Amino acid sequence: MRIKTRILLSLLVTNVAVFGVLWVLLHSLIENRLIEETIARGLALQQALAAPCAIAIANAEYEHLDNYVGGLMRARERVVDLEYVAVLDHAGRILSHSDNTQYLRALEGSFYREAVASNEPMHRIFFAPREGRHERVEVALPIVSGLRWGTLVAAFSAAPLREAMRHLNVRLFAMLLITLVVTSSIVFLSLARNVVEPIRQLTEAAEEAGKLRFQYLPEERFPAEFQQLVASFSWMGTELTRHTEALNQLVADRTQELEQALERVEALARADGLTGLANYRYFKELVERELRLAQRSGASMGLLKVDLDHFKAYNERNGHAAGDQVLRNLAHVLTTCVRGTDAVARYGGEEFAIMLVRCDLEQAFTVAAKIRQRVEAWPFEFGAYQPLGRVTVSIGVAAYPLCASSFAELVDAADKALYRAKESGRNIVQRAERLGG
Repeated sequence: MRIKTRILLSLLVTNVAVFGVLWVLLHSLIENRLIEETIARGLALQQALAAPCAIAIANAEYEHLDNYVGGLMRARERVVDLEYVAVLDHAGRILSHSDNTQYLRALEGSFYREAVASNEPMHRIFFAPREGRHERVEVALPIVSGLRWGTLVAAFSAAPLREAMRHLNVRLFAMLLITLVVTSSIVFLSLARNVVEPIRQLTEAAEEAGKLRFQYLPEERFPAEFQQLVASFSWMGTELTRHTEALNQLVADRTQELEQALERVEALARADGLTGLANYRYFKELVERELRLAQRSGASMGLLKVDLDHFKAYNERNGHAAGDQVLRNLAHVLTTCVRGTDAVARYGGEEFAIMLVRCDLEQAFTVAAKIRQRVEAWPFEFGAYQPLGRVTVSIGVAAYPLCASSFAELVDAADKALYRAKESGRNIVQRAERLGG
């Protein structure tokens, strides 16, 4: 066999090997980058939905979750590969789903359990058992706004990924095939000087690209036969990097907008200016939310109405500044008598309200008695000049569902019990009457 033929055959074998290496590396790189793009796009959509969902869950406005999820699914012409969206609570149960038959069902599988327990975004990819290709990309994002409220899960069809891979594979195959034909016609000297070194550089660049570390390859340093390959390689790296940066910027912009929206929401006054306790509006939201949860779970909830006895006389004798201070001190005493899951609010004037979660009427009465005794023993300033010889409170106790079935009925029942405590001489705790009693 002639040496020229041997050189050409050696060159052909070398180029075929390089063709295979580049094909595997670039195919894997492109596939991974497209999957990452789908995951990033899924996270961007979920981050845009996370803040409204956090607000809706915090306020127990579960119907709003369905509106958000439904609105996203109705916009599928802009997200053609979106298959479903679900909102999970802290136990992995579905609070909202694009398929309304899934409501309150617990999603099974280690991915969902890990997603609910994780504070970081997660994803997984399903593989078709026959085709061996990606069929679905599923992305989970924790819903966090100060507290962890739940988890968003979205699934995207892998069909667009496969279609994009098909187009890129055709271009990649054509590009590499042209390179093979061109380099196979080079003679021995051109092989040593113009083929081996460029192939080595391209191989190293492809290996770095497989690690998502793109290198800039100046075209002028390569022979003309390789400049098309170098330009295409550089174009792929530039386009993928540019697209990822644009997507990251979009996510950052949306995140900033959502953070600003949350700041405006959180800027709404929720605290009483004098005592630092919850104000009436926020307290009403908390009680109504807990009532809805109690109605779902069948749990009990207690409500205490606390009124400072003879506060008018205290103000008239000691001045409004002293009256404000006794209200602040009373607020402190009340908060020390309840759990972290309960809520204390200034209901108006010298009247306070306390929500006791998962607490029946007798348990609420026990807490109220503890509060009355602690207030009576507390060393309030000028307490000795009060009509009862000390600063005291009267308390009305009511509970859901024993005494009321709604927020208004619960407040009314506690008010009536408080009125009876006042009529009975003050410094007394009175239970509300039972429904129908």
